[in-house]
Amino acid sequence: LGGLGCRDILYIDRYSARGNFSNMDDLRYRGFVHQMQESGYCADPVSRIITGCDSPEQLAELGLPETPHTPKKDLWYLTRRYFSFPHLTYDVYCARENGVTLAYLVARVVDSGCGKVLRVVDFIGRNETLPRLGKAIDDLLHAAGAEYAECYCAGIPAEMFAAAGFCERKEGSENILPNYLTPPLFENTEYYYFTSCPDQFVLFKADGDQDRPNLTVD
Repeated sequence: LGGLGCRDILYIDRYSARGNFSNMDDLRYRGFVHQMQESGYCADPVSRIITGCDSPEQLAELGLPETPHTPKKDLWYLTRRYFSFPHLTYDVYCARENGVTLAYLVARVVDSGCGKVLRVVDFIGRNETLPRLGKAIDDLLHAAGAEYAECYCAGIPAEMFAAAGFCERKEGSENILPNYLTPPLFENTEYYYFTSCPDQFVLFKADGDQDRPNLTVD
């Protein structure tokens, strides 16, 4: 993600959450594991009311949450991106409270052959709702038997991710969090982007072209 020839190109932050790292052999991973295992999450969770959203019809019934983020994502976009994409399968989760939809969390599990990773690829909702989903994300990664959960995001403050149980891997960090997992490539990947409308702009990995398989052309 980037803008060629643009002066103010910005960095997309990457975050990771604790998990079961028993299969990790790389020492650089283990140096990061302890940081992730020490992270906490918000004491006011909504994990008991986060449910899977299995169809466009259910999505329409649940409705869209309030969010100041741009660009705006409507039901048409969410349906096309996460229910109709032919090459990957996504899990869409809805957080509700008192009959009100607070947020959507979109994730998928990647199996590298030597361990699983829970990739959080989108979040639609208010920033302050994200910390309340930390316990739910923790439950999801353990239910999947994942080594860790990770997320690329720009626009949501790092403090919100920290409150949700994530650690920030900053640009130039020596800690390795592989982006390419099939097969695993033990190096960090940095993403950059440009926007002419920075106000409330939020970008996740699935918003660009980086959450898709590499397809061969016959």
